Amino acid sequence: MGKKVTIQMVADLAGVSRGTVDRVLNNRSYVRADVRERVLDAIRDTGYVSPRESHQQQMDAALRQAQAELADSHVQVISRKCKTDLAQETIDLLEELRAEGVSGLAVCTLNDPSIEQRVSALAEEGIPCITFNSDLPGSRRLRFVGQDIRKTGRVAAGLMSKCVEKEDVVLATVGNLKFDGH
Repeated sequence: MGKKVTIQMVADLAGVSRGTVDRVLNNRSYVRADVRERVLDAIRDTGYVSPRESHQQQMDAALRQAQAELADSHVQVISRKCKTDLAQETIDLLEELRAEGVSGLAVCTLNDPSIEQRVSALAEEGIPCITFNSDLPGSRRLRFVGQDIRKTGRVAAGLMSKCVEKEDVVLATVGNLKFDGH
C-alpha cells in the first residue's frame, strides 16, 4: 500500500504553497487561473482526497447503509446538507423538512440559539429530535449521541426508530460540515 497523499505532496507537485492548495480546495479567490489549474491537475494526478471529502464520503456511505437497513421498517431516511455555516440555512432546512411531514429528526448542526429555538418548537409540534456529533443542549432534543460519526448515525437512527409510530415513514437528517464535534 502506498503512502497517503498529503496536501504538502500536492503543493510540491504543483510548485505552490500549502496555503494555495487550501485556497483552491476551498474555492477561495486570490488564486490565478493558471495556478488553480496546476493545483487541480496535481490533485487529480496524486489522487488526493481532502479530509472534508473523505468525511463527506463516509457520511454518504453511512446514510446509504441506514436507508437500506431501515427500508424494511418502512422508515425513509432523508438527508439535507447545509452549504454554509449560517444558522438561518439550517433553520430553513428544518422548516423544509417539517413542511414535508417528517416524523422525527436526527440533526448534526451548529450549536446556535436560533437553531435550539427551532428544534424546541419542532418538539412542541410533536417532532422528536436527536442531536449527533454536535449538540443543542438548550433545545428540547431527546438525546445527544456521541462523537463517533458512523456509530452515532446508527445509534441516532436506532433511537429515532423507537420514537416514531410504526406507520410513520420518514426519518430526516440535517447536517453541516462545520461544528465543534468534528
